[in-house]
Amino acid sequence: MKKHYILLFMLAAALYGCIESAPVADDVKSSAPGFGSSQQRPEGTKLDFPAGIGMSGKPHRSPHYADEAIARKQIYGSGPLHFCLRLSNATGESVTVTLPAGTIFVSEDEQLPNALLIKEIRIKVPEASTMSCYLMAYSVNQNRTSASSPVFEPQAIVTSHYALPELMSFLAAKKGRRRRLRKRISAFRNIGYGSGGRARNRPHG
Repeated sequence: MKKHYILLFMLAAALYGCIESAPVADDVKSSAPGFGSSQQRPEGTKLDFPAGIGMSGKPHRSPHYADEAIARKQIYGSGPLHFCLRLSNATGESVTVTLPAGTIFVSEDEQLPNALLIKEIRIKVPEASTMSCYLMAYSVNQNRTSASSPVFEPQAIVTSHYALPELMSFLAAKKGRRRRLRKRISAFRNIGYGSGGRARNRPHG
């Protein structure tokens, strides 16, 4: 089981531009704006919440809110990048909030990583309340430090990265064998890293 999760992480990392290659310019080691070593903002559509739902504060890692969320079993997602999201419901009935697969939380600090949700998350927010959610996500920036936790912009986006639908479909199926995963890792590793440059990849043993 442990090897299975390691392989899934490797597959995701390949999409993000986490590659072993001969020295190339930093702007080449990225499969899209905001991914890999790119300092540009990720591209996509705004994530809109249902009527009456709002975000309370900025998403960030908070021991207090984390304890609150964990105590109430409001834990969602997967990945090594953990942070808290607080949602407010101003209506008189509970509302389900959907965070689609491909949702990216953009770091306010360009030295810290952007966070990606690789599976859809549904959160039921009780009426007339504010609740804390503990989210787990993946970094899309292999060259940014993980020594401290990012504070994210309040406006999340849903990425338009062209390779993500195939990756997410494959992860959702959870039926990939080691050989198939290696082939897909190779395919994602060699998708476009920007114009005007080539990444010469070494095969992994």
